Parts: sequence; structure tokens; C-alpha cells
Amino acid sequence: MIEAPQSPAAPKMPSRYIYALVAAALVLLVGLTVADRLLSSATIPTTTPATPSPSGPNGRAAPAGQPTLHASLRAFLAIHSLGGQRAPAWTLVDAATGAHVSLRSLRGHVIVLTFADAACNDICPVLTAEIARADALLGSTALPVTFITVNSDPLDLRTGAGAAILAQPSVAHLANWRFLTGPLTTLNPLWVAYSISITADRSSGKVSHNDAMYFIGPTGKLAWSATPWADETAHGYTLPPADLARFAKGIATFAGRLARHP
Repeated sequence: MIEAPQSPAAPKMPSRYIYALVAAALVLLVGLTVADRLLSSATIPTTTPATPSPSGPNGRAAPAGQPTLHASLRAFLAIHSLGGQRAPAWTLVDAATGAHVSLRSLRGHVIVLTFADAACNDICPVLTAEIARADALLGSTALPVTFITVNSDPLDLRTGAGAAILAQPSVAHLANWRFLTGPLTTLNPLWVAYSISITADRSSGKVSHNDAMYFIGPTGKLAWSATPWADETAHGYTLPPADLARFAKGIATFAGRLARHP
């Protein structure tokens, strides 16, 4: 019987080399782990300082997207040009005097048109304070500026001293501010024409609506729209003094453009 020749056995690696290789692998693994942790915890310096987020009442962060004092007046008021289209006509009742007031009767005036509840339980206190300050900033102009606030409360259409908004100290004695109301059949088409959306709950008496401001020129044409805003708290609506002052400046600026350069 002839036996096949056997292959020579592979030489064995000394055990000391095996231990050295295992130790080197462990050291490399530990090194990579430490380096990874150091790199992940490092901060990357930046040359652009972070802009602090605006604060609302009690130091709370303002809602996302809210204008800041760093914005231009146009952006701060969310000014939108209306291209001189004719303002939708209206005839309403002055809640304080009972007299009828129409857009046509104010021809030759610059009108700042706003909307608020008769009970003044929405953005109203902020809005009336801005109107009063804007009027003071306007001073003397070539054309008169009249501030008109239209009732946006379908559950309170009364006239006379019963409307809480008439007692607001900021506008109660402002001669060129008027709060107008009327029957629902008159107010509803006006709300629709000026894109005011209103929700009323008769059971709770709560009314909610969007806010809008319009600048109307002396010939009855729409120049711009703006968006009033405020911070809602458990105690009502408010606005930091600096924001309120800047919004009032914006009102005076855009109304002044129409009143000083007719």
C-alpha cells in the first residue's frame, strides 16, 4: 500500500505574538472610543451671535412668527399694499352719539379702520392704546385723520354708554376716534367685505374674530392693510410697551403718508 505524501505542517505562531496582537487591538479600540467622545462633545464656534427670542408678558417666549422690534415697520405691521382699489362702502351708527356715519361722509379724511368687540374683551385695550399714541405722533397734518373702529360683536349691537369700549381711557376723549355699530344685516356684509371672520357662541357669550387694519385715502381708496396683534394671557390681551410704541409709530407713519401728501 502506497501512502500519499503529507503536506508539511504550518509553523505555529508563538503565543507571545498572539498576546501582543490582542493587546494592540484593545488599545486601538479604546483610543477610537475616547476620540469619538471628545469630538462629539466639542462645540463649534460661530461668528454670528444668536438673536434672543422676543419675550411676552412674565418673560414667556413670544409665539413663533410674531414680529420683533428688529423688523422693519412694514414687516412689523404686516403691511400689504392694496393698490388703490375702492374701499367697500358702509353706513353705520356712531355708538356714542347715535348719528349715522358713512364712508362717503368722511371723504377728504384719511381713515384708519379697525375692528373690536363692544365689550372690549379682546385685543381692544392694546388697539385703543396704539390708536391714541399714533394720533399724538401724527400731530398736525394737511388732511384730517379719523380713526374708525367697527363693532365685531354680533351679540352686543347696542348704542349709547353701554358699550365698554367707549369708556377706554385712551380713546374716550379722542375727538377723531369713533366706534361704529349697527344692525346685524348691515354689519355682516361689511365684515365679509373687509375679510373679518367672526365666531359667536350665544350660550357662553364668547366671540372671536381675526384682526385687521385698513388705511383708506381721502378719496375712499384702500392704500394698505395691516395686522394688529397682542399677547394673550390669563388676564386678557397685552403687549410689551416697546412693541406697543413701535406699532403706534407704524400707524402714524402710514397714515401720515396719506395725510401729509394727499
